Amino acid sequence: MRAPTISRDIFATRAFVAAACALFVALACEESITAPGVCPDFCPEAFIEVRDTTLTSSVERDSAFSGYARAVDGFRMQVTGRDGDIESRGIVRFLTLPDSILIGSATRPIVSIDSYTVRVNLRRRDLATSGLEVLVHRIPGSIDTNTTFDDLTPYFEDSTIVGRITVDDTVALDSLFITLPPNAFPNLETDNFVTAIGLSVRGSTPTFASFGTTEGGFASVLTRYVQVDSANGELLAHADVRGANFDTFLREEAIVPAGDILVVGGTPASRSLLRLSIPPAILDSSEIVGAVLYLVPIAPSVGAPGDSFRVQVDALSADFGPKSPLVASGGGLDSASLLPGVLVAVGSMDTVALDITDIMRVWQADSSRPQSLMIRITPADEGAVLAQLFVGSSRSPGATPVVTITYVPPFRFEGE
Repeated sequence: MRAPTISRDIFATRAFVAAACALFVALACEESITAPGVCPDFCPEAFIEVRDTTLTSSVERDSAFSGYARAVDGFRMQVTGRDGDIESRGIVRFLTLPDSILIGSATRPIVSIDSYTVRVNLRRRDLATSGLEVLVHRIPGSIDTNTTFDDLTPYFEDSTIVGRITVDDTVALDSLFITLPPNAFPNLETDNFVTAIGLSVRGSTPTFASFGTTEGGFASVLTRYVQVDSANGELLAHADVRGANFDTFLREEAIVPAGDILVVGGTPASRSLLRLSIPPAILDSSEIVGAVLYLVPIAPSVGAPGDSFRVQVDALSADFGPKSPLVASGGGLDSASLLPGVLVAVGSMDTVALDITDIMRVWQADSSRPQSLMIRITPADEGAVLAQLFVGSSRSPGATPVVTITYVPPFRFEGE
């Protein structure tokens, strides 16, 4: 700012000179309100410091727990072929078919069966594999939650195939209609008119396909086309439609690496609980810019060939071990419960980096929250995929979980 101009006559008066100097100082300090630093005597300089710290022993206790979601509870069923590292098979049981048809007010017998059609809903597949073929096998109608992978091995041979369809290479999501012959279920009466099918897949390379389930709202449907004897001796065409009342997928026994490790995913689904201890100096008075939890794999992730899966971290509203409630969604502080997570490819050994910045800020705002984290596969995939992640625990030399925090400590003024 330019200083005011003062005449020589005014400078002749000492008192006026002193008043003019006081006015100049006042104007200059008023200037500093909008332009800090003009008056350093009145505006001491503050030093803003950004620090990065790596906490290699912040995880004090951790454990893996299994049984959160079974394959029978999954929103999809993931089926793989025999040529992959893991084989899995889809199984579906339908509602009971009638042994006669009501025509008008009279029940009429079924004279013959023309054919069956099965509609299965393709929900996901590996588009890198060409020539995907979905195969339908004849299996016993007695399947239930106690049926095992080995129980049905004899029913997943080529001799039990009753229908097949080749899926266009560009199709990733669609309803598939597969025609079955009239003798597809030779034991229909013996099975009390309960029908069941098995699903397997093949492709040009090892691959997978995921199909809809009753839990996910995309259940398979069976339609039977029959000829019925009418009252006047004519044959009438009729179709019976039956939805699925049981569906799941069965897999080969999972092989878990030896050692004290953390496991995420698989069927039934596993989660890992980590209890942290963050220094109070960071949580109590610092501004957290970013925080990341690093998990180090101790073995390649496993799953369907060509698949990938998303791993996420959730805060807890209370720590009761494996049954701890996760922070509910709904905005505000609770928005930290559904973070986007990280995509992991099957077979990967890359370090998994999970952003926990929002969770750390929740802990700052509410000191009653436990410093505990739950690592899991995203909810839509729990119980629905074969994928498993194996990472080091706090007791795994060279592969322990690590937390890095970028933060701003309290302002430090000059001279402090």
